[in-house]
Amino acid sequence: MNAYNGFVGSMETRVLPAARRFRDLGATASEEIPPLPAVEQAPRQPDAPEFPRQLTTSEVPPEEAP
Repeated sequence: MNAYNGFVGSMETRVLPAARRFRDLGATASEEIPPLPAVEQAPRQPDAPEFPRQLTTSEVPPEEAP
């Protein structure tokens, strides 16, 4: 949770103010950036015993499901 909170703080205090300055200086694109193509390759799943197996949604009891 600390890493996430640090990320949000950095985004709000550093990234967004810098992005607003670009807009204020008129440094905006005249045309929209086209969407990127979808990734069609699945990521490799770790098999090493040091990585715990992740439960699938069907293995999680209903009261714990998101």
